[in-house]
Amino acid sequence: MMIESNTETRVMTHRNQDIERVIDEIDPDSCDFEPLTKSMNGAALTDLSIHDEICTSAFNISSSFDMETVGTRYEEEYEQCNHRHRANHNTIFRKTIMAVLSMLPRSPQLYNKIRNWIDTIAIHLYAPVNTNAKSKVQGGPRITGLAELSEASAVMVCLVFAIVIILSGIIGGLISHIIGTGPERKIAVVSQSFFYRHNRISPQGVGLAPPIGTVLPSPFIDNDVFADVDNLPLEYLDTPIFWHIPRSAGTSMKTIFSSCLRKVIATEVGGLDGKGSDDRIVTIKNPNGSFVNVDMYTVEGIERAKNLDLVQSNLAEALFTPFVHESSVLFDKNHRGRWFTIIRHPVDRIISLYYFLRIYDNNVKKQSMDEFVRKSGQNWMVRTLTGAMVGPIDEMHLNAAKEMLRRKFLVGILAKKTESFRRFEEYFGWDVASSRSESCKNDIFYFNWHLKNPHPMPEEGDAIYINLKKLNALDIALYEYANQLFEEQSAIFSTKE
Repeated sequence: MMIESNTETRVMTHRNQDIERVIDEIDPDSCDFEPLTKSMNGAALTDLSIHDEICTSAFNISSSFDMETVGTRYEEEYEQCNHRHRANHNTIFRKTIMAVLSMLPRSPQLYNKIRNWIDTIAIHLYAPVNTNAKSKVQGGPRITGLAELSEASAVMVCLVFAIVIILSGIIGGLISHIIGTGPERKIAVVSQSFFYRHNRISPQGVGLAPPIGTVLPSPFIDNDVFADVDNLPLEYLDTPIFWHIPRSAGTSMKTIFSSCLRKVIATEVGGLDGKGSDDRIVTIKNPNGSFVNVDMYTVEGIERAKNLDLVQSNLAEALFTPFVHESSVLFDKNHRGRWFTIIRHPVDRIISLYYFLRIYDNNVKKQSMDEFVRKSGQNWMVRTLTGAMVGPIDEMHLNAAKEMLRRKFLVGILAKKTESFRRFEEYFGWDVASSRSESCKNDIFYFNWHLKNPHPMPEEGDAIYINLKKLNALDIALYEYANQLFEEQSAIFSTKE
């Protein structure tokens, strides 16, 4: 009996020495290896198979021993390695869900809410090590939740989880439509089939379109920061940007976005009350809505917005600016801009602008309408789209401006504002579902419209009207093409006028 006892003691001693040797070889930092890829939030995504071998080898060797024999040192080092193991699976979970989000309509607020929600879910799914007495008897600390799974299994679970979320949203939308709480329109179902046909909806050389071979204005030839209007579906990080043509419903659009749709927008408001000098980008809330603290209505404000990474911050759900070329500095190939605008007949617009400025500008009060047009610039739309703000312009500039509209703009027409706004909603995935939002939009777009800047309007045969047409012939030609383009772009949408 003594011999057997001594033999067993020697065996246990040798095995405990083997355990200590294995523990000494475990380096918790060995869970760090060269990243194979990056997740959306920049975290490293690593090869977990190597990590699994490191973290489980000591556990497998020690599984036949009582945990009291192994000692607390093993538990501490094993827990450190498993902490990294769970963190890496957490990255897989995030990456999978974010990949699904990239296929959904873009909303920074929704994105941030879901990201926080994912963090909470991940914490619960990747449960801490269970070190209760029962698990110790069974062989040591066990990992519960998704952290116990292989990489492939974790991804599959995440995909199933994401599919459940999407199906829940679809079922909820159908229920809302059936009981009448949702808007009565098809949410880009037909559009999705168009997305993948890759047809050029507005070819060159047709009707009023620019001639075949016309290229974009020089700053945009090799610049991909603005997405083509028919480059669909939208990517998650694309940002809507509204070209505000003065006296063409731009102020009404800003009010609808901020007050009715309750979206965070970047306009000129963010530069008021000293906010334009803040050293970091934040959201400002006032009775009229939520705004980012930048000024999109000055070149200096746009440059400051660039330095603060306005677009990359995902704070603004839409930008509003009269500057086209200058705004390109805000975007990059991963954060593209998507232009949309409302265009008004140039003569009507200029007359409205003249009477509007007379209210605030004493110099304009002293000018005749003809003097105002000659001093304030002619063919403003063509000049802005081509960047030729000074000097003479000709048909070449007109064709370049047409190409800019054709390629880069979702076009709305003021005379068809109902259909125009419906298209904006469908294209960008916006929703005016509540009765309050719908009533707010209608008040601004229809019922109070006639109260804005009432002024006399000359007849088309009057000398002043004819002269204004002559001075803005290129803008009028652009407007006529915009109407053709408006009809052609109806191919994008599930319903037409």
